[in-house]
Amino acid sequence: MNEQTYEAFTYQCEGHIAEVRLSRPDRYNALPVSFWEDFPRLLREIDENACIRVLILSAEGKNFSAGMDLAFFDRISARENEDPGRYREWIRREILRLQQAISLLEEVRVPVIAVVQGACIGGGLDLVCAADLRVCTAEAYFSIHEINIGMTADLGTLQRLPKLMPLALVNKLAYTGCRLDASEAKAVGFVCDVHVDREAAMRQAHDLAERISGKSPLAIAGTKVALRHARDHSVPDSLQQIAAWNAGMFVSEDLRLGLEAQRNKVPARYRNILGE
Repeated sequence: MNEQTYEAFTYQCEGHIAEVRLSRPDRYNALPVSFWEDFPRLLREIDENACIRVLILSAEGKNFSAGMDLAFFDRISARENEDPGRYREWIRREILRLQQAISLLEEVRVPVIAVVQGACIGGGLDLVCAADLRVCTAEAYFSIHEINIGMTADLGTLQRLPKLMPLALVNKLAYTGCRLDASEAKAVGFVCDVHVDREAAMRQAHDLAERISGKSPLAIAGTKVALRHARDHSVPDSLQQIAAWNAGMFVSEDLRLGLEAQRNKVPARYRNILGE
């Protein structure tokens, strides 16, 4: 098992399954300045690692994440006496940099499963919205907390959440900063399942990861691209996209292996994404 430790999280990889675990439970897993450099760098490494087929995003302690560490806002205010135009351009670039860190979670080649317990607010919700699958515990709750501290959420929740649940509910969460509890999150389809505790939620996440990792990595990668494309484009455009994708994918050995496995009623054994 390969394990690495960073200030805000730990990373490990076993077989085809990678796991990033937020590891500041004493600070409610708030995301420090270093997170926004370490996390995207690690995601790029995961994307390039041909052995990895699934990523689980989880957290230690009672809460998933309280969002941005308050020290980050001190860093912003420390430059407010600079030239106003340049100060605002720096802020704009900082926001875009943070947005890209979240977007990489969505763009990484492998499916991402988020496991949530306790509070998932602010930047924590931004992360979870960019995952492909979400499971949570019964006491988990979600909140667009930025509105409660006098700012507009700007890292992706307001852009992604309307694609994941009814707009009327998104509007309520966005304008009031109220909590979405686990049962309602399940009812509207934001999370797949609700479990009694983190251990049970993690068991399901690993079960899902094992099932996904047994599929063709080429087919899984194509499915993730197609789903993301369909979310942001019309049906005719998306049909054109998948036609072009499968025109290339059908030359893979994976289709033959999958059909043979179906006929023989045995699990298929697929090579990694780059053939290793």
